Amino acid sequence: MRKLKTFRRFGYLLAALALLCASAGAEKLAVEDVPTLDAAAVETAEARIEAAPIAEESVRAPERKTAFARADGVLQAGGFPKAVAAPRAALCSEYPAAEEAIYAGLLARAETINLYSYGIPLTDIQNVYQSVINEHPELFYVEAEYSYSYAGTAVYAIYPGYNTSYGPAEEERFRAVCDEILGQLEPDWSDLQKLLFLHDYIVTHVEYDNSLSRYNAYNALVEHSAVCQGYSLSFSYLGRQAGLDIRYVTSDTIAHAWNAVWLDGELFYIDCTWDDPSNGWYEGYCTHDNFLRSRDGAVTTGHTSSDWLCDGADVYENDVSSTRYEDPANAWWRDLHTAVAQLGSICAYGTSDSEYNVLIRDLNTGAVQTIALSEPAIWPVFDQPGYYWDSSYSSFVTWDGAFCFTTDESVYRLFVNGTLELIYTLTEEERSAGSLYGLVSDGGELYYALGTAPNGVPFIRKTLEVPALPAHVHTLTYVPALEPTTEADGNVEYWYCPDCGSYFLDADGLTETSADEVIVPRLDEPLPPITTPTLTVESVIGRSGNIVDVKIGLADNPGIAGAMLRLDYAPELVLKNITVGDALAGLTFTHPGDLSENPVTLLWDGLDADATNGTVLTLTFEIPATAADGLYAVTLSCEP
Repeated sequence: MRKLKTFRRFGYLLAALALLCASAGAEKLAVEDVPTLDAAAVETAEARIEAAPIAEESVRAPERKTAFARADGVLQAGGFPKAVAAPRAALCSEYPAAEEAIYAGLLARAETINLYSYGIPLTDIQNVYQSVINEHPELFYVEAEYSYSYAGTAVYAIYPGYNTSYGPAEEERFRAVCDEILGQLEPDWSDLQKLLFLHDYIVTHVEYDNSLSRYNAYNALVEHSAVCQGYSLSFSYLGRQAGLDIRYVTSDTIAHAWNAVWLDGELFYIDCTWDDPSNGWYEGYCTHDNFLRSRDGAVTTGHTSSDWLCDGADVYENDVSSTRYEDPANAWWRDLHTAVAQLGSICAYGTSDSEYNVLIRDLNTGAVQTIALSEPAIWPVFDQPGYYWDSSYSSFVTWDGAFCFTTDESVYRLFVNGTLELIYTLTEEERSAGSLYGLVSDGGELYYALGTAPNGVPFIRKTLEVPALPAHVHTLTYVPALEPTTEADGNVEYWYCPDCGSYFLDADGLTETSADEVIVPRLDEPLPPITTPTLTVESVIGRSGNIVDVKIGLADNPGIAGAMLRLDYAPELVLKNITVGDALAGLTFTHPGDLSENPVTLLWDGLDADATNGTVLTLTFEIPATAADGLYAVTLSCEP
């Protein structure tokens, strides 16, 4: 009776408002039909409408009317976006400033967000509003219901609805959990490693909500329970915080949401929800059938609808996804049902039939090392002696610089060099209650779980106290001495531990050194041989009373940037002229001012060296008529 009366009061209110608008000469008030509202929601709607501004500034201000609405495509409220006339990328580009204003307002929990200056048509407001919420899973406290006022055909303001059960404490808890998760990413990991880690984390830390009432990222990451929207929103949010390009994909036909990711410029699909088996599997059980699939690959795992939407656009018919990982040789993770533990470029995992072995893979080289177990890891069927499950149910985590994994009754620590260490075995009391299923790190603690079967039963979660790491034992690799060359460095003889990166000068690891100290630098290029330039004075025969030319030659010139020469000649000769030759023409020659000086100084200067050979100078001498027959000396010497 109360519900019927409330709806009647709402009807009277609408009628009164319609009459008021008609008396002002305005168009008829439009209110979206929301048939599922309960009494409390109706009272909230009445309060919002009564509080909405009608005409505050003056009689000349645009007349505003208010409508109550619901964004049916908000993922965190259980909806699925519908296709839009233009893909989101195009639609969003029309209102980027408005979206920023809406996001800022929702982040501050504003009661009113003014949008009139952005010119958003009434036909677009729902898509714009729900897109902002869907693109920001951290707004988990924003409800799909909202009201808006409008003037003419443009939205004036929106009045969001907030879920008051999520306050500042819940926002802080959400940020703390996300920081803890993202803090486990190593800075040198590839994007593939980041995607694999986030996929495995969500699958092993979130349980599917069979009550179908938890949709948002807070439900998934803090409360560890959600439906597909919570999985896809969490994966998208964490991935974007890690610098990855991740979007959500929805299908209304199969009522499901998953993710599209771009890796190395190619599009793939990841579905964390469907890689997390239902029916209550133990923590740590993680399949990879839906990790980095093409469209056709995703269809084979059950995504059989064709109404796939990503950012409002059809990505099924307009498929551009890559098939790179449809080849089993590339997708080494495809058949795994353990999480992949990672340290640097090394990862550890088990296969479904690895009763006797675990595997270590180098992600840089693809090399796989098999680690043999001393006892088979087989899980007994509880209360049925002699019967065992036909699969292996190990769990793998990274913990304190090593890997940890489980068998049916023990926990081992595995180092990247392949060394195994037993760190825990179930007590007799625990063994009588079940087997060891599941190993997971959460909130800075490491937990193991006891159960009587791998799924469909309750599990008892217990804290595992991991012993401190033992003193490191170096595994030394010998590196012989290598002579340096002019093209490469050499090194002294040394020993190297690949586990800790230490260098030693002895096989016992007693004399530690460093990477720089073992290097012998490459040799310098040999200097070219030093050549001494050769100066020659031409021998000339002349008679008394003749004019003769004597050439000064230069050979073996290594490159001369400046020179000072002393010219000394017999006193019987008269120097009449000096002519510059081809050699050292790139330098500046200072012509002597007084040719009567004997000896005479000759100077060359320049900015760059000149290496030409040939005639440097031609000296013109007069042999006086009074000169007697004989030999007359002309000499050159280099001034210091």
